[in-house]
Amino acid sequence: MNEKIIEKLQKLMAHEKSAREIGSAAEADAFAAKVSELLLEHKLSMSEVEIANVDQDDPIVDESFWPHEHGANFTLRHVSWQLHIAVHVSKLNFCEIMSHWRSNGISIVGRKQDVAVTKALLGWLIEKAMRESPRRDRRDWLAGYTRALINRCTEMLIARHAAEDAAEPNAVYALIRTDQLAIQEVIDKQAGPRTKLGANYAYINSSREAFDAGHSTGSNVSLSGDGLEAKPPKELTT
Repeated sequence: MNEKIIEKLQKLMAHEKSAREIGSAAEADAFAAKVSELLLEHKLSMSEVEIANVDQDDPIVDESFWPHEHGANFTLRHVSWQLHIAVHVSKLNFCEIMSHWRSNGISIVGRKQDVAVTKALLGWLIEKAMRESPRRDRRDWLAGYTRALINRCTEMLIARHAAEDAAEPNAVYALIRTDQLAIQEVIDKQAGPRTKLGANYAYINSSREAFDAGHSTGSNVSLSGDGLEAKPPKELTT
């Protein structure tokens, strides 16, 4: 990205964080949506030269992400709330994920810059959950938190797809479609010890109060990456 775009993104993220801190959720969501729009606009503004060189400058990569590096415990099984957040955050940033066999680790597949953004944001969201979820009724809190994030990511994806449909066809959209096929090819080659994850999430709650509390946090947490400044998470069991 060029310096002007990076500067704009930093300003929008700062505004989004400030609005979130003072409790102005609607204003914060507007700034977060603008961040997403600007990221898409950057892709749309790529020159023919940048598109031609994208495989060299920003190749498709397959990188591991480990929740235990962000406050969650390492386990020998999948952890549903972590995986479902990862699915939606990855799609929001033009990536896909694969779940690791017999662990809660995942691989994120996409353009190198997109994968870096996805890993930073996903780390922040997991740290946020591990730091703020209560010991009592924690499962229900995490279910509410996850549902809120899924809803928000879905809304942002719907808005982005509508913008894509309304725009004139160009080389960048062709690149995005080509990327999707290339990402799927990487996933297909890895099939065997790892499996692709579906995107549905369902959970029957025993504590509505905890679910609502988690949902409130998920509805207000930043989706623009300001979590790189997050405090160390509390040590809690998954």
